[in-house]
Amino acid sequence: MQNDVTNDGDERDNTVLDKGPGTDLETQIAQQGGASHPEDQERPGAAPPGALSPLVYDRVSVGMDVYGAEGDRLGAVGERALDWFRIDTEVGVGGVMFLPYRYVEDVVRERVILNAPAGLLYDMHLTEPPAAEAA
Repeated sequence: MQNDVTNDGDERDNTVLDKGPGTDLETQIAQQGGASHPEDQERPGAAPPGALSPLVYDRVSVGMDVYGAEGDRLGAVGERALDWFRIDTEVGVGGVMFLPYRYVEDVVRERVILNAPAGLLYDMHLTEPPAAEAA
């Protein structure tokens, strides 16, 4: 295995995986301790899929702009509840959307970034607060 140190001191594995006869790339990755699929890996600093960081509620504030996963702006946070928040949208029936916090990917620079595209969320017709989720 060959390691290089980048300018910022980060060590990276530059091993070239050989896909020779009788070998498969996923097996080689697994033998090196890596996950065979990106979704099998935990992202550094990210909560496991489906888990909600207790800090998400504290980080989402009324007035913050809300963006879908692809970067389209949905609107602004209009109200917060314990399990959901309301987005005052610029389009759509009623001009509001209610989302559980599990749809929040990150909160960065006064922006709420969602983990689903805006179009999908509009298609879901989330015009009522969600029912309380079972713990």
